[in-house]
Amino acid sequence: MPNAIHRWTLTGHRIKRSIDRAQDDHEKTQDTRDENLACHCLGFDLGYLVIRSGLSPDTLRTRLQADPGQLKGSLRDCCRKTIQHEGLRGLYKGFLPPVLSRGFEKAVVWTVYTATEETLGQHVTNVNPILTAASAGSVAGAVNSFIITPVEFIRNRLQMQYDVVHGTSTSSRTSVIRELVQDVVQGHGWSTFYRALFPTIAREILGVGFFFATYEASLEFLMQRRPQSRDSKSIVLASGSFAGVCYWIMALPFDTIKTLMTQQHDHPVNQHVRQVVQIIYRQDGIKGFYRGWNAAFCRAIPSAGMAMYTYHHALDYLQS
Repeated sequence: MPNAIHRWTLTGHRIKRSIDRAQDDHEKTQDTRDENLACHCLGFDLGYLVIRSGLSPDTLRTRLQADPGQLKGSLRDCCRKTIQHEGLRGLYKGFLPPVLSRGFEKAVVWTVYTATEETLGQHVTNVNPILTAASAGSVAGAVNSFIITPVEFIRNRLQMQYDVVHGTSTSSRTSVIRELVQDVVQGHGWSTFYRALFPTIAREILGVGFFFATYEASLEFLMQRRPQSRDSKSIVLASGSFAGVCYWIMALPFDTIKTLMTQQHDHPVNQHVRQVVQIIYRQDGIKGFYRGWNAAFCRAIPSAGMAMYTYHHALDYLQS
């Protein structure tokens, strides 16, 4: 009888531990779901935040990348001619595609990033947090590439509809997104929208991975230098801005290739990236791959800092 009681007691303890583990797993799963939902919601908010703070320099960057000779390669000259010939509205050409998609894009990036980071934390021991951030960011960037490639194709085509160089009005046939899409599909088919997929994937894998890695590294560095200011707004803003600049240092060459590939109206869809690289290098050398760097940095510094600050503080608020 005592042995039976002992067995029953052990069984009861095992059942209790199983129930406790199940409850803990349920709570962790619920926390993960809540965090993923928060990432989705924050992604949409951050998308519009980035658009509002960064679209104008983005238009100038695209034009400098695609037509640097006519614009003297100067951000000031590009901005002056755009406003002179098209007014302030010219700075915001291609506004609609990012408005419709950027929130979803950012939601995908944050959700995939969070899920990948959690998976690495569960299956890899003693992993470097900066390396984890780089790996999770690269995976998120790779997934996001398939979403943003057609969106950026349309946006870049709209941004290049201007009469600064040729002095002629833009054709009304391509002034509306629907007509632009119809024109592209009738010309070369739907696969044209993924013409620049390869440089976009390379840009996002390297750029987004480098972004999160440098953000974590700079955040850790600044917190060690100023341990009394762990929740300081300035630390998060500075780290985000620095990471945004680092993103474009890594991503801009691939972005330049992507921009030129989206502007090739008369070339077949399967034109090699190597040909575009040769054209850029033959025209301007290595510096040709960094066309529009000043516009990219002008966008990155405010938008990336604001995005990271908003993400951290909004996520803390939702979780609390």
